[in-house]
Amino acid sequence: MGNRRVGALAVATVLVMALAGCSDASDTTTPPADPCQHWEVSTLATGLGAIENVLRDSDSALLLSVADAGEVRRFDLESKTVNTVIDDVASPGGLARRGRWAYVTTGLTIDAALQGTPTGTIVRFDPTSGRHETWASGLVAPNGLAILDDGSAIATRTLAGQGGTQSLVTRVPGDDPDALEPRWSDLTGTNGAAADPGGDWLYVSRVDERAEVWRLDVDDPGKREKVADLGVGTAELLDDLTVTDDGIVYVAAFVSGKVYRVDPATGRSCAVAEGLEQVSAVELDSGGDRLFVTSHDGTLYELTSP
Repeated sequence: MGNRRVGALAVATVLVMALAGCSDASDTTTPPADPCQHWEVSTLATGLGAIENVLRDSDSALLLSVADAGEVRRFDLESKTVNTVIDDVASPGGLARRGRWAYVTTGLTIDAALQGTPTGTIVRFDPTSGRHETWASGLVAPNGLAILDDGSAIATRTLAGQGGTQSLVTRVPGDDPDALEPRWSDLTGTNGAAADPGGDWLYVSRVDERAEVWRLDVDDPGKREKVADLGVGTAELLDDLTVTDDGIVYVAAFVSGKVYRVDPATGRSCAVAEGLEQVSAVELDSGGDRLFVTSHDGTLYELTSP
């Protein structure tokens, strides 16, 4: 804010300062940064395959699920090198982590979704050793993935199938992964999924007539609310999302090539990056000033806050 004009009379000056709640008319305050400024975009790597999802493995490495290769790979941010963590996961999708274990969905194919075939799984793996096992099975084309505080997993399904099978949200209990809850939420067409750090909300992106972001109460998923409408669904095709420590949501839009910032507290949303190719997922670094954005064309972008 610019310097305040000081009146000619001292009394008027004091009055103006008192009414404005100021102690010194010469003080200046730096205006807060506009949260909707575009972030600086750079390319970290190309030719990485059809990257479906990204998960921070450490401050210096990312995990990538690569759909066309059937692999989970680690990308080293310092050396810009890639190595394979596990190589036998069919059509991997969402990634999530709890403690030493990371999780990835498998069986994310259009055929499985349209036919309602329950061939999808969640694989649990150790990112360091590559040791892995099928943790849950019987899911239909699981897409987004989030792990809740109680250890349960939430898997989204984006496409409805023939014969009336619906694209609902499934819960996998952490203490009994065989006891699937395929109708945990009847919100249809969900894609990305992320739990907020406070553990109260599950945020999902939605592929429907409108490009929407919703949040569901993890204790009562029937309590839900739409927090953003980002335009025509097919023009955006919202994909995966992430939630920051202060509750800000960043979501990738596959078709429009944008990365959106959504503030659920104010309802304000805006694009912080545009002109990207087939963006599929976003992940924030530990410092909160960089976003890693993946693409189905094999590009890994880095967005740096202004």
